[in-house]
Amino acid sequence: MPDTQPPSRRRPWLATPLASLVLGAVLLADVLTLPAETAVGGFIAEKLRPEVHCDAPRAPMAYLVREDGALRLAEFDDPIAQAYRAGESDPEVYRAILNCEPDITRSGFWAITRASFDHSIRVRRRVDEALPKAELATARAMFAPYAVERGLSPEMGRYMAQGDGRASLIRWDGYLRNIGSLLVAIGFVLSLRWIIN
Repeated sequence: MPDTQPPSRRRPWLATPLASLVLGAVLLADVLTLPAETAVGGFIAEKLRPEVHCDAPRAPMAYLVREDGALRLAEFDDPIAQAYRAGESDPEVYRAILNCEPDITRSGFWAITRASFDHSIRVRRRVDEALPKAELATARAMFAPYAVERGLSPEMGRYMAQGDGRASLIRWDGYLRNIGSLLVAIGFVLSLRWIIN
């Protein structure tokens, strides 16, 4: 007598409880590791993992001094910088205090897709006159690599060497993460077909 039972229906490999579990776990891990600067990550951080942090590098600072007719940068513990802090104020020797405040901001909806930062050099002087343009150009050429050596990213250093302003950069890795997350989410939704079947 021939077998009259219908052949067993095989589920596609994606529409299984195991696939749902794995894809759901990957998606949950992705959500929980989103940076707080993104819209979804900020909501998750506020509700699930509040924390205080600062991603910006420490603001580099140096003294611009003239010695033997040449400009140079003096660090905080340099004797000439110590003399300045002790009250020495010869404007021909002590030209300015230079620093930068990167004010890094990152943004995106799911992953970080844009980063912007201030690459201006702040110039403080004890006298009420601006630093001459030639000296400022020399100071900029010296201070940008100095700041990179002290923790500023090379990309920020390149912008600083070109002039003052604010730059905005596209974070392509964020777009790649968005695409990967979207594919995982689609796979997770498709894997739930086993519930309907």
